[in-house]
Amino acid sequence: MATSGGASVFSGWSGACSGTGNCPVTLDADRSVTATFTAAPRARVGATGFSSIRSAYNDVATLNSAVIKLLEGLQTENVTFGRNIGVTLDGGYNASYSAVTSKTTINGRVEIQAGTVRVNRVVVK
Repeated sequence: MATSGGASVFSGWSGACSGTGNCPVTLDADRSVTATFTAAPRARVGATGFSSIRSAYNDVATLNSAVIKLLEGLQTENVTFGRNIGVTLDGGYNASYSAVTSKTTINGRVEIQAGTVRVNRVVVK
């Protein structure tokens, strides 16, 4: 079974087998199998992944009470919350967003101009 590093997720097999499940290969000749991994999204709302906190916030800008889940570890960006909505930043998720394993540290400026922002397991440096 292929396993990913901390900030990536398994996305599939290619070569002598394909798909995302088990990869049985009959070794009756030379065979090659490649496991492919992709970078985990830095933020997630529902099942949709985003490359930044800002892009996740912009996507949910009309949704009051939206929860933006954040990948564990360090995220470097400046974020401005400027809409009259309430959001929750829920940090510390593993790469598959299946469990909270740590915290998220935002290295940058976080500015709240309007609305409310609740945080869980998020540190701002």
